[in-house]
Amino acid sequence: MIELRVLGAVEAWDDGRRADLRGPRHRAVLARLLMARGRVVPLDQLIDDLWRDTPAERALGSLRTLVSTLRKALEPGRPTRTPARTLVTAPPGYALRLDLAAVDAWRFEDLVRRAAEPSVPGRAAETRDRLTAALELWRGGAYAEFAAEAWAAPEVTRLSELRLLAAERLADAELALGAAARVVADLEAHTRAHPLREEGWRLFALALYRTGRQADALTALRTARAVLKEELGIDPGLALRTLEEDILRQRRSLAGAVEREPAPPARATVPAVVSRPSGRVEQPLPEARRPLPGRGRALERLAREAQQAAARGVLRVALVGGAPGMGKTALAEAALHALAPGWTATRGRCPEEAGAPPAHPWAELLRTLGGAGQSAPPDLAPLLDPGAGAVPESVRFRTHTAATAHLTAAARRAPLAVVLEDLHHADDDTLTLLRRLPTALAASPVLLLVTFRAEELTAAARDTLAALARCEPARMELQGLDATAVSAVLRDLAGRTDEPVPDLDEDTVRRLTERTGGNPFFVRETARLLTAEGADAALTRVPPGVADVIRHRLGALSPGAQTVLRRAAVVGTEIDIDVLLEMCGQEGDGGPAHQGAAVEVLEEALRSGLIGEPGPGRLRFASPLVRDALYQETSRLRRTSWHARAAAAVERLRPDDAGALAHHCLESAGPRDVDRAVRHVHAAATAARQDGDHQEAARLWRRALAVHERLGTAPLVAAPDGCDRVVGLVRSLTLAGDLQGARAQRLSALERFPADGEPAALADLVTCDDMPTLWYHGDYAGGPDPRVTGAVERLLAHVPEADDEVRCRLFAVLARELDGVGGERALRAAAEAERLARRTGDPRLLALALNSRLLQTYGAAGLAPRRARVAEEMLSVARGAGLGAAEAVARTALLQAHAARAAFREADEQAAAVHRLTAGLGIPVLDLVPTLYGALRPAVAHRHDEAARRYAAARDALGGLGVWGAEQAVYGLALFCLRQQDGRLAEHVDLSLREYETWGRGAGCGATHALTLAAAGHGARARALLPELLTMRRDFLYELRLAAAGLAAVRLGEDDLAEAAYEELLPAAGELAGAGSGMATLGPVAQYLGEIAEHLGRADDAVSHYCQALSLARRADAPHWRDEAQRGLRRLAPASAFRAPSAPAGWAPPTSAPAPAPASVSAEPAVRAEAVRAP
Repeated sequence: MIELRVLGAVEAWDDGRRADLRGPRHRAVLARLLMARGRVVPLDQLIDDLWRDTPAERALGSLRTLVSTLRKALEPGRPTRTPARTLVTAPPGYALRLDLAAVDAWRFEDLVRRAAEPSVPGRAAETRDRLTAALELWRGGAYAEFAAEAWAAPEVTRLSELRLLAAERLADAELALGAAARVVADLEAHTRAHPLREEGWRLFALALYRTGRQADALTALRTARAVLKEELGIDPGLALRTLEEDILRQRRSLAGAVEREPAPPARATVPAVVSRPSGRVEQPLPEARRPLPGRGRALERLAREAQQAAARGVLRVALVGGAPGMGKTALAEAALHALAPGWTATRGRCPEEAGAPPAHPWAELLRTLGGAGQSAPPDLAPLLDPGAGAVPESVRFRTHTAATAHLTAAARRAPLAVVLEDLHHADDDTLTLLRRLPTALAASPVLLLVTFRAEELTAAARDTLAALARCEPARMELQGLDATAVSAVLRDLAGRTDEPVPDLDEDTVRRLTERTGGNPFFVRETARLLTAEGADAALTRVPPGVADVIRHRLGALSPGAQTVLRRAAVVGTEIDIDVLLEMCGQEGDGGPAHQGAAVEVLEEALRSGLIGEPGPGRLRFASPLVRDALYQETSRLRRTSWHARAAAAVERLRPDDAGALAHHCLESAGPRDVDRAVRHVHAAATAARQDGDHQEAARLWRRALAVHERLGTAPLVAAPDGCDRVVGLVRSLTLAGDLQGARAQRLSALERFPADGEPAALADLVTCDDMPTLWYHGDYAGGPDPRVTGAVERLLAHVPEADDEVRCRLFAVLARELDGVGGERALRAAAEAERLARRTGDPRLLALALNSRLLQTYGAAGLAPRRARVAEEMLSVARGAGLGAAEAVARTALLQAHAARAAFREADEQAAAVHRLTAGLGIPVLDLVPTLYGALRPAVAHRHDEAARRYAAARDALGGLGVWGAEQAVYGLALFCLRQQDGRLAEHVDLSLREYETWGRGAGCGATHALTLAAAGHGARARALLPELLTMRRDFLYELRLAAAGLAAVRLGEDDLAEAAYEELLPAAGELAGAGSGMATLGPVAQYLGEIAEHLGRADDAVSHYCQALSLARRADAPHWRDEAQRGLRRLAPASAFRAPSAPAGWAPPTSAPAPAPASVSAEPAVRAEAVRAP
């Protein structure tokens, strides 16, 4: 049964296995139909919602393709040509026909609807169970990846509101069942996330009251009042006002009538108490948590301190500092859970809120000891009574003495762990009592663990820590987690520790670690964003919880410090103090009016911990996430003004800092500033490119283009120096690996190039996409672009014959544009480019021309030797001139030539060399072929499961390169090869159809698709593709597809087509079909020649080919190819026909041991055929 999940990412599951919904647009169509809850969604509505900027005809075609793919995913077992039952066509559009149980959102609504109001007598347990089941269906935000879309917003809002209502009803039911302690933490989080929901505050305060925390309950109600007043300007409603009055009057009705559960459900929970010998105090501990990644050493140190306290019967003190969110509380809880059996544990927290009673944390932890069975002495009454008010000085001394005596008595019964949290919020009474502990508890087995934020400690708190120094405390300052720990946190939160989490590759983890500074709270909040919306959102947006925390911390600072921090956020994550002070020296926006005042508030900002001082003259935000949160808190209007000030400051103080100038000029640019901004971008991008940071150069150019398109009065290419800038953009995008983006920018500029523009500028534009390459950069299925070829031909008609350099570049561009489809015209263009390059003597031009020659060595079968010769010369030229990219391409071509001839040791050497080169060059697209070659090697060795995994990993790793979807196309072709050789090609039909629909006949997918259909028994459909069998691009996959075409012709009994394929393939008889791409292979070409010859009745030729295939199989150490060749030979020459002396030297019947492979491949076929014919 199909199950659809939308309470989180949109997913489909079929009998426990995740169905492939393909891309985001497929999921969007499914989501839009699901929101209609079975109603028909008209085609016009779907197109308006999902294809707003696309012509209707094109959108309609895309929609129908997507629906076809979705139907296969939703009904995988539906026979071909039978009507769809799930995603149906219903005029005037489409609809989903599903049961209520098939969609998690529908089940959620049904459970909430059937859950009775918690106030209904006797139904609280039933309500709790149904609401628990309902809320467990949520995995993230509803329709998470589409929540920001206008068409999804109403449904997302409705479901989210229903979720909040269910959470509040669940808490109400738990309270009715007497489980107040169970819901306190959840309700606290609920009120923080949704501070304007009065019902949440009511339930939170009531839960606090019922757990004996009257003061905290009143504090919660006061906080609710303040939030409502500040945010909405209103007073709390009747329910909150009534509850506050009832608490103040301590009405008995607040205790509630606890319902008895008819049959408590069995729960697999961690025991809530530490096991101890009889007679010892049993103290509830916090619910056990999962291990704390990255905090192993801290926990070990706390464990040693606890062991010393218990073994020696003395007080041991541990002081744990750290910025907000660093996990001090989590560490304390983990340390308590790690205590050996027999310990008593208690804890108290210094409240941040004003109005708490004096020494509140001590009252909290002492009250906990009393709740665990240890009666409190009368002198503690003033401390334990929340309504006692101020305690006179004379009484305070007796109370503190009684408190230390109470702790000492508890420690005599069992080793005692005391946790005092958030010392930076401690009042004087709390600190006074803490200072007495080193003396009072010196000879007691006590572990005292104190947590605090060092930058927020008051002077009195610092004095108290100094007093504790005589205990020689263990001091720990928690730092951010490293990448390994961050990865563990992310996987743990995703609940998928045993398998890769989507979007969680090594680079993403590294970037998330840098972005969050390893702050565990930031990491957890970012993980929720990652799970709900993917890596892009997690790496660019500020999670709401993080924004709330930073907003709160910022609000605790003076207005001057807030302004300085916001200005610093405009400067960047790394802050030049001189630039910041220069900005602060300007009047007009409420900031410090002079630099002296700015220094003072900077010191305050440093104390906040939001920024640090890594070195002289530099400041740094605690993490990029902190900077982004502060930046987004500032209005766009003010940010623009401050960026202009920053640009002026950098221009005066750091005129050579091209990157900073470009950034601030782009962010502050108005219509009159565009040229200045683009000029600085040009300088910064050039510097980045010279440093090898092509990604940064491309990023800068993209931003400049966006600003120019938004504010410029003319196309960039038509602006002064505009062509130079487009050339810079195209080259940067190319070097960064965005080949499609580079091509799109170049084609757009060619379209918009002024009719009266300078020919030299047009020539620069046409030839700027000149990075060495072995693959076509354009529309793979569409062929040459007339905008390029037309511009080249116009220029060749105008450029003087004597201008060898420009003409050479133009011919090289033409040869590249005609790659795979240009035939003789492409060959002539490449030859002319080479002739002109040799005449100039310029090694760069010669490397470019040889590259265009290389591209023409894939246009026919059997050209691997020619490719190797051209590549050897190109390698020599590139190494002599220090042309790293050209060297990488030449080595890649050699890799392909060696692989084609099964010379894998030499191919391995070239692959390793290219890996080293590309790592140093920083041009990832050059590593495409060697990366896929890493999957080809286990495929040759018949380790097909490993090969499939490597192909999938390569597809994912190469997905951002922008090479016309090459990574996906090669993945599909590689699976085709593996399944064909395993006899499982019938399993490939669906993927083959998608590839064929994507790339069409021009790419040659007709041959592989026809063979796949024939293998699956769809002969009629395969025959419909006969006209396409030999119609394909003549590129690096030509031999592979030609072999597939020949075999398809054999399977379909098409002798003429088989003969044509045979003649085309024959020159490559000594090669591996497809291995000349360096990416995938079908095995020896000779094997396919043998099958064609056998089908055509030419037995002698077939035996000769099978013998050659056997030799190649042995050279490649490919047992499955060897077995296939031997089966062919057995079919044509049974073992009984052989005499031992006459048997071919490289082949034997299955009972014989294989003989060594002969040295010469080319001479073997005739020799072996003769041997087979011997009497």
